[in-house]
Amino acid sequence: MINNPYDLALMRKDVNFWCLLMFLGSIVTLILIFISKKSFSVVAENITKNVRADLYLQILKKHVGWHDDQENASGVLSATLASDV
Repeated sequence: MINNPYDLALMRKDVNFWCLLMFLGSIVTLILIFISKKSFSVVAENITKNVRADLYLQILKKHVGWHDDQENASGVLSATLASDV
């Protein structure tokens, strides 16, 4: 009978080590994906808020006669603020 160069106990120890390493790697990956998605959503919200505020300020700075035009009615401007930005 040929001797097996690996002992079963040593092989089991190696397998357990690599399984633990893969499990920890997956947990770290899960945490990092959550952090990146949360960070991206915060940045996107801040950009959208700033763009809407800038657009609103520019609308307020327009001449009063500009608001009399039918395409610049308050409903159209509100829809623009809600959808385009």
